[in-house]
Amino acid sequence: MTQIVKYASGRGEPDLAIRQAHWNSRATSYDGDFGCAPIRIKALDEVIALTPQQAHVVIDAGTGTGRTSRRLMSHLDPSALVVGLDFSIEMLRQSRQRSTHQTHPPAMVQADHTAVPFRSASADVIISTFTLHHIPPSQQLRVLREFRRVLANRGSLIIADQVQADPPLDPAQMKAVIAQTFYPHLAENDGIKKLSSYGEWPMQVDRLAELMQQAGFGSLELHRINSIVAVLGAMAPEPHQLA
Repeated sequence: MTQIVKYASGRGEPDLAIRQAHWNSRATSYDGDFGCAPIRIKALDEVIALTPQQAHVVIDAGTGTGRTSRRLMSHLDPSALVVGLDFSIEMLRQSRQRSTHQTHPPAMVQADHTAVPFRSASADVIISTFTLHHIPPSQQLRVLREFRRVLANRGSLIIADQVQADPPLDPAQMKAVIAQTFYPHLAENDGIKKLSSYGEWPMQVDRLAELMQQAGFGSLELHRINSIVAVLGAMAPEPHQLA
């Protein structure tokens, strides 16, 4: 069985333990609650389509129960290294239990996105699915800069995430739309009860693109799935392209 490698997490985020406890508590029910929503499947299809099949090292940042990692194992060359990264040990344990690749399963690493335990320029692709909007705004640029550090030149960052509608909705309206989008099989109030209680911080697409550029990414490609879900692809440019 795949070993979960643990690293120290969290640089300067006072609520990290609260976020970890929240996701640890949701790990066993997460796939049943959220994982099979049609919008998630559609977004994951877009992510896989953007992922180069020839990539050798791919990090699934915020892997959760490992749905993206498992799709990647079927998409990439068998020699590729897929790393499932998450700060929730219980999510990683669920991912390990659900792994269908017994001979060459994804590697699993417990660490925070602000301190990815990989050498600079060591990954070909980093994927983040429905994770960044759960990271406090004060940490989002730091996370994107850490992704840029770890990516090799001309490496790809692929983000599928919840975003603000255009024009933006107020919090109550946003909760209602999120519930309808991700829990279409539930009554609206029941869907709202499934949402994270500690805070969610979806950005407008323009703001997310701006942060990606500030972090050093270029060649942004946008796929808007619906009013509150988008997939963005970006490249870590060669140094001369930044001049």
